[in-house]
Amino acid sequence: MSNAKRALEQAVEHAPDVSKRLHALTLLAETLYNLNEKDEQRLVLERILSIASGQDYPEFRIHALYESAAFVQNMQQAHALYDEAMTLAQQIGSPRLFAMGANYKAVGLVRDAKFDQAFDLLNQARTTFEQLNAWRDLMYPLHNLSWAYQRAGDLPSALKHATTQRLVAERYRLHDHQVLGLYNFAIAYSELGLPGEAERFLDLAIHAFDALPNHSNLSTVMSGYLLMERAENLWEQGAFSSAKDFSEQAKRQFEATGYPGRVIDAVFVEGEIAMSQNDLASARAKFNEVIRYDRENNRNRSLGMHLLRLAELEIQAGQYIAASRAQAEALELLSTTQDYRAVAAALSQASELLFHFGAYEDAKTVLQQAQIYTDRYGQALDKARLHYRTALINDARGQRSQALAAIRDAK
Repeated sequence: MSNAKRALEQAVEHAPDVSKRLHALTLLAETLYNLNEKDEQRLVLERILSIASGQDYPEFRIHALYESAAFVQNMQQAHALYDEAMTLAQQIGSPRLFAMGANYKAVGLVRDAKFDQAFDLLNQARTTFEQLNAWRDLMYPLHNLSWAYQRAGDLPSALKHATTQRLVAERYRLHDHQVLGLYNFAIAYSELGLPGEAERFLDLAIHAFDALPNHSNLSTVMSGYLLMERAENLWEQGAFSSAKDFSEQAKRQFEATGYPGRVIDAVFVEGEIAMSQNDLASARAKFNEVIRYDRENNRNRSLGMHLLRLAELEIQAGQYIAASRAQAEALELLSTTQDYRAVAAALSQASELLFHFGAYEDAKTVLQQAQIYTDRYGQALDKARLHYRTALINDARGQRSQALAAIRDAK
């Protein structure tokens, strides 16, 4: 790969015209990505953008804009780059390049839990790639549709798109996407509360991954995702020491490939493990590190979710004032999203906090709001927590028989 880098640098220097220079620079940027030389890649992309205008060499500019957006942590700035590129793609009549941008932009929208916009863009991309018989390109919106439906709490749809992804990948021998399809199955079954099926598909994904040639940055990133999923599954099963080992491995993989957002996800899992081991001081430090990163990079949906977990920790520690601050901000942030499962969890937890403050009637009112969302969007664990909190509040209000019924429902 380093020989390719040197050859492309020479091609750039000796290019006979602007078009060939831009072509060589584009290939060089891709090579630097695979070598994980991010700083050099950014400089090459900036050089392409300084040469290629919207009128002259628009295709090179479009590709450079898409790649440059990956370096921008602020989602609004990244969306502005995608929008510019997608507008250019429409102007030059390239549905494929427009669909690529739609897929990229949708990823950020999913992370912010703006699901309706994300689904619209991903389905546009899917339709375009199907019409063009661009099967490898099609894999990306299929993968992201499965992930988006997981985030939205629609797990049957997540499984449906993972199935399509896997079948198309197998038909056209797109082995890396076979791995991603199996990985999506593992996540969806884990969310459904079926750990046996989740482990089975994760084992299949790891086996398929091990058969891939390890020749690019993508291989290391994919390894990190698989390790993270294994860590989370082990944590849910109570195997905390093994979960910590896998989380640390995943973190090293993401650090090696320059993915700070994924590194911070690994830090959050480390916090989850510490909290489960009742090491609240360590868990609090980890959660606060993650929350600082979220704030600095405008990851509002993630910030809401992580504040919610911090509030739960503070409730467990008996620090109800600190919990109320984190809880209030989490609920405010999540209420602006379409992540209704998360909204339900935030309302449910808010009712427990009100219970601890002795505001039993207010707690009951908030819990009733939570139940509306939980019945529609919640999974088994969400519903069990709701029943547990119903029992607490009913008991505090002197409704002993209703409390006992809620405990039975929780079980």
